[in-house]
Order: sequence, then C-alpha cells, then structure tokens
Amino acid sequence: MRLKYSGFFFFILFGICLADSKIDYTKPIGVAGHDPEAKEPKAINRLSSRYNETWLREHIQEPAKWVSYPTLKKRSEWNRIDDETKKAILAEANEYKTKPWLPLTASISLEYLRTGNRAHYSSIASDRQNRLQTYVLAELVDNKGNYLDSISDAVWMISEESFWGIPVHLSQIQRSGNGLPNVEEPTIELFSAERSAALSWTYYLIGDRLDHVSPFLRQRIEYEVNRRILTPFLARNDFWWMGRAERKDLNNWTPWIISNVITSALLVEKDTNRRAEIIYKCLQILDRYLDGCLPDGGCDEGASYWNEAAAATFDCLSLLESATSGGINIFNDPLIRNMGHFICTSHVSGPWALNFSDCSALTKPSPVLLYRYGMKTNDESMQGYGAWLAGQEGEGMNFRSSFNRSLPALFSYDKLKTISSKEPLERDCYLPDLQLCTARDQDGSSRGLYFAMRGYFNAKSHNHNDAGSFMVYASGCPVFIDPGVEGYTAKTFSSERYTIWTMQSAYHNLPTINGYMQEHGRQYAAQVLRYEQNDKHALIQMDLAKAYPRDAQVISWNRTLELIRKDRLIITENYQLSKVNVPVVLNLMTAGEIESLVPGSFVIKTGTEKNPGGKVMINYDSKRLRVRIEEVSLQTSDLKSVWGNKLRRIQLIDEHNSLSESYSIEVREM
Repeated sequence: MRLKYSGFFFFILFGICLADSKIDYTKPIGVAGHDPEAKEPKAINRLSSRYNETWLREHIQEPAKWVSYPTLKKRSEWNRIDDETKKAILAEANEYKTKPWLPLTASISLEYLRTGNRAHYSSIASDRQNRLQTYVLAELVDNKGNYLDSISDAVWMISEESFWGIPVHLSQIQRSGNGLPNVEEPTIELFSAERSAALSWTYYLIGDRLDHVSPFLRQRIEYEVNRRILTPFLARNDFWWMGRAERKDLNNWTPWIISNVITSALLVEKDTNRRAEIIYKCLQILDRYLDGCLPDGGCDEGASYWNEAAAATFDCLSLLESATSGGINIFNDPLIRNMGHFICTSHVSGPWALNFSDCSALTKPSPVLLYRYGMKTNDESMQGYGAWLAGQEGEGMNFRSSFNRSLPALFSYDKLKTISSKEPLERDCYLPDLQLCTARDQDGSSRGLYFAMRGYFNAKSHNHNDAGSFMVYASGCPVFIDPGVEGYTAKTFSSERYTIWTMQSAYHNLPTINGYMQEHGRQYAAQVLRYEQNDKHALIQMDLAKAYPRDAQVISWNRTLELIRKDRLIITENYQLSKVNVPVVLNLMTAGEIESLVPGSFVIKTGTEKNPGGKVMINYDSKRLRVRIEEVSLQTSDLKSVWGNKLRRIQLIDEHNSLSESYSIEVREM
C-alpha cells in the first residue's frame, strides 16, 4: 500500500440520466429555486422538526458508549493497524519533533491586510494543528509515552493563541472590526471550529494519559473549547454562517463549522441539558443549510468544495447517528443521496474532475469517505469510486486530515478491499437545478470525447463569471478547460475579485460581446432552452444573453453543444445583437500546444506539459472567423501544479459585424 499525505448517486435523477431518454423543453428552464426574484425556499427542517431538545437529552449517549474509535487504553484495536501505516505515522511525528514551533505574531496576523498575503499565517497555524493530530496518532499506535510532551506542547501552544481561526476571516465575523482578533469577543469560523474539534478528540482519545503529565492539560482543553466555541455558539445568532443574519446564501462554512461544533459538544460538554441545547441549535442551523441546497444535489461551489459541503454534512450526520445509536438517521433522504453522488457526476477521468468556480481540476476526494458515504446512502457508484481511488498509484490512507476523517480512514480502509473497484464514468447526466450537463461517448469508458456545460447565475459561492461555459476532454485528457483559481489573497474575496483574470469570462470558454465580458450578480444568468440525450447524441442549448450587461447589446446568444457519439462534438453559436460596436470574440482556453494552424482548422495537443495526451482537430469557418492565439503565463504554484507554466487562449474573432449570425466549431479526436 502506498501512503499519501494529502489535504483535503446512487440515484436516478427523475429519469433524466436513464439511457435513451429525451427531454425537449419548449420554455426556458431558468434556475430552479434560485431566481433572483423568487421567495426563499420553503423550510423543510428535516432534523429540528423531528428531534427536539427533550429527545436529544434522552437519546444522546456519553462518548464511551458511542465512539467506535478506541482510546489509548484499548491496545488490541490499535495493534491491528498495519505496520506500514504505523511507521508512516511515527516517521511524520518524529520529523515534526525536529522542527521548532514558529510564532504567530501580530505582524504576521496583519500581513494579509498590508500585502494581501494570507498564506504565511495559515501555514503556521495549519502546522500546529497537523502536529497535534500527528503526535496524538503517534502516541496511540506507539503507546510508550514518547509523544506526550509533544502533545502537551501542542495543546498549550494552541490554547495560548489569541485566535484559533485565520485573520482574513475576521472581517466577516468580528463585530469590533478587522485586523487583529479581539480576545474579548470570541468568534467562530472554519479553522477555530476545527481547532476545537482537534482538541476535543485529543481530550477523549488520550486524556487519561495527559493527566500523568498534568491534570491542567485536560482542564485547559475544557476551558478553551467552552470559552471560544461552545459558549459563543449558544450566545450569538449573528454569525452569517448560522443563517439568521442578513446573509441567507449559506455555503460550505455552515456544515464544516457545525460538524466541528457537534464534535466538541459530544466529546467535551458534560452537562446533558447544555449539550442537548447545543446540538439542537446545530440541527436548526444545519436545516437552514439543507433547505437552501439544490434538490438535485449539485454543489455550486464545485467539486473541490464537495469535501467541505456535502462531505461535511455527512460528518455531521454520522456523528449524530452514532451518538444517538441510530436514532438520528436521514441518509435515505433524496437530497442527502444526491449531494453525495455529485462527486461521481463531477468525475471526468483519471485524476481529472470538473472545476467550475474556485476549484482545481485535480480534485481528489478521500477513498474511505466515499466508501462510507456510499454505504450509508446505498450508492454503489460512490463505493466503487472509493475502492478505485484507493487502488490508484500514489493514493492511500489519509491520516493527516481532521480526526473526523483520519480516524475512519484508519479503521475502515481495509473494508475497501472487499468493494468492487469502478471508476464513475457516467455516460450522461443533467442536473436541472445546477444547470449542469455532462456527456461522453460511451458509458463506463473515458475513450472518445466528453463535455460538461453549466449555466446557472454569476453569484455563486466562490463565483467566477462563467455562466454557460463548458469543458471538453478527449480520451480522458483536457482540451478546452477552466483554468481554476490562483492562491487566495486578500483580493480574492474583496471588491477587487473580478479584476483577477481567472474570475473573468474572457478567460473561460465564452464570448466577449461588443467588448463586454459577463458581469457578476444573480441577475446575470444563463437559461437552459433544450436538453436531450440518447444512444446517438447528447445535446444542451442555453441562452447566454442575460449573463452580459445591457451595454453588450445582446438580444440572444444561443449556444448549443451536441456530442455525436463516437464521431465529433459540434459547438454552435447563434446570436442576435441590437448593435455591433467591435468584433465579437469567442475565447477558448487550453493547456495544450497548438499546431498545424491553417485556415479553417488547427490541431491541439491534449493534456498538459507534464502529462500529454493525444490530439484533436478543431474545424471552423475561416471565411467568417479569424484566429488569434496568445499565451497566458501562470504565476502561482496552484495553477502551475495543474497545467504547467502556461496556458493558451484561442480567440476566434468574428469581424463581419453582423447583427445576427450563426457559426459552428467542430472537435474531432485524431
């Protein structure tokens, strides 16, 4: 088994994903449930309407009765961990012991405000939590006391921090202002909640042994978890991720934070009444998040954020089910199943995944997490995907993630060997709420052409202005791509977001019309006009007109992608303008080299610099369109690690200045 330290349906969608089905809508579909003029979705309250505080007080058990992962005392279970995994954990812990603890100074906290750099603080903070978790696992498998001082140092170091989160989030959660954390105003965000959960698992798994070092260690954990997380969680309702403030568009923050609050309440809080009160509030907040999710399970934040959205929801539900001996169980809810299966729908081939929004195209979920989610929802595709991932070279057990993920990995990884491995290569799928269409030449195979196209609006969480953009792959290798996102800086989530090139429609596979790119906002959206699929072809048509500002003078821009199976992909642009000021430009992004450029056609080498593929032929109307190619140098490691040093933007320029026109581009694999 190879070990890798990495960070972080079974459903039939209203019959749409069945072979040989056909849907031909005569009216625009729009964005179901997300029209900017629509009312808030009706509250279903899947959890809080069924499990009140009284029920929770009666059914939540003490940790020793429900936690399935052994404490330090249960040696027989820890001794079952395979030797290779033990060696890897101990090697990681011993390497950490040779490194000094870096300080989190005020100037480092202010660095993102002064320079835009948020990575410096985050790397130090992450290192501290990784150390704690690795030291705890090392002591659990070693049981010789060699890591108790290191664990104590980590607990004390983290307890001494002024803020458990990262300073860039203070502007969203700290009432007293941005900059440095106000220690008199404990606030809860993603990483402060994660800190709390890591300490809570430490408290439970190894607390008795820590008492031999000093009883004040566990006392300090209790004090800090309550002071920083549990008490402000009960006292405040104005954190935006709770869904009670003005902001209603909840995202991955909600289940990610709630999963860690639940962990702390279940493992540390001893008062049964207070624990029930905390958990009930968690259910209420989680309900608000689920009520706002798309019924088809689509994650508008993209495949990368599935780990913190759907998967964090699964973490919440798993903890609740365990702590109540199965009393809380909504895994058969269609929404929960659909949310899980989205990660299968997002899989393209091999290492590649759909990367709309702030996502990397090399997203890889945890194999054990897929297996566990699939088992609970009876999704054989998720289970097979988990087994397939576990069998890939370089994949393996991920014990360097949060305890909520690493502990199941340690004790469930072997079960993947009993599951049939199957890469999720679905031939066709259409998610009407997310307006996502995917199609490939044949079911179960990456050979041939594949496309994905998404409509929706330009106000998504982690939004890019990309309504109606698409991606194309050939035999599992990228052809036309979404570049993704550079490393986050202070600018990324500020008013300057759309000055960043990766966020702009001109660097997606979209037209620039009369010199105008798409705008951001809920009113800037694509509309699905038609979708159909059968054994011969798959077709999606959208009107992109409303994604552009009024000054672009667009009456309609109907884009059609038609995959004629085992033959070609046809991209048709049919538009009507009220005025033409400058030539219309169609932008196409690729990571491959371009060769054999002659009027009417050119060849793209598929894949990337490090992982080249084959070739595709692109045919176009040279009498109407002129080709211009420019190189886009990549500056950050986030993009270079995926695509190499540069991308290429192909611009097909329509200089005929027609108010109404239609042209097509053909893609054929060579």
